[in-house]
Amino acid sequence: MRINFYRTLHQYEKAGRSKKRALQSMRDTYSAYLTVRQRIGNWLYQRFGGRKKLAFRPVPAIVAEEALTKVDQPLHEALADWLPESELAVLEAGEVSGDPVQSLDMAKRLVERQTQMWGSLVSGFSYPLLLIAGVMAVLYGLAGELPNVNVSGVSGFSPIAAFVIGAAEFVYVYWFISICGPIALIAIAILSLPRWTGRGRILADHIAPWSYYRRIHGAMFLFSYCVLQKSGSPVLKSLAVLARSANPYLKSRIHAAMYGVRQGYKVGQALRLAGHNFPDREALPVLEDIGSLQGSADALIEYAEGWLEDTVKLIEQISKRFNAFAKTWIIIWIALIAVTLLEIIQHSYK
Repeated sequence: MRINFYRTLHQYEKAGRSKKRALQSMRDTYSAYLTVRQRIGNWLYQRFGGRKKLAFRPVPAIVAEEALTKVDQPLHEALADWLPESELAVLEAGEVSGDPVQSLDMAKRLVERQTQMWGSLVSGFSYPLLLIAGVMAVLYGLAGELPNVNVSGVSGFSPIAAFVIGAAEFVYVYWFISICGPIALIAIAILSLPRWTGRGRILADHIAPWSYYRRIHGAMFLFSYCVLQKSGSPVLKSLAVLARSANPYLKSRIHAAMYGVRQGYKVGQALRLAGHNFPDREALPVLEDIGSLQGSADALIEYAEGWLEDTVKLIEQISKRFNAFAKTWIIIWIALIAVTLLEIIQHSYK
């Protein structure tokens, strides 16, 4: 939905409309085209005493109305509660540089890349993880049924059956570790992505998923920084603008760069000397070399776009590999469980 918001507002402002008129047009246009579910929801809302005329509307209409209530503020401030930090930084960069139309287009492209990456991750990981959870459930159920078929221990079984029975009993007895443990680790990793800083994070940035997070947000940082530089904004002011809307992880990297710039280094050198390998080890030489050339902002924007494209392709490849690996793992386990069940049936008749 954010893509539609950016795309529509960009087209309105590109056509010459003021921000206020563009937001009013968005609110009125999207409010006039309601889905069947939204119409039913509004009817039920009013039947039960609701006071709003249109409680359920498309998201672009709701966001546009929120922006209209704070139309005198910059767009990134008016929508601070609605948008993620990376997109707020792009919008703020465009407003500070005096080219908000370009920033809307960049924010749209940024969301499109993020959507592609998340789509690849979800499609590549969700189905295999669901099947893996199914295998764990089968092992748990198998261990629960073993006493009913007079099976205790693994004596008398082949090595394959003994291994499966042992694994099933482990899942049954230590279900909290085997099932809840991986879920907790995944949740901790996701929560740590924008928050974790310090020396340990520098080491973690070399492995997934932190390395992908660094790469993606590094490209976003370059986008926003180059827009500010193109407007003629001083380096320290550009970095300060980006630091205001950054999460703790990104803010620590920007502050390190600001410290180096204050010591007399150029921004590329400051990022390299900070030792964070941010935005990326491959990007730092390019940032140092291009940063000293005329027209470097346009060149770096083009480089950041290409970098995002490469990241999307990389994540797609990783998702496909994980999908293939997980399916192979599941097929092997299905075969092992089938062999074990046959042996248990034979054992029960002895």
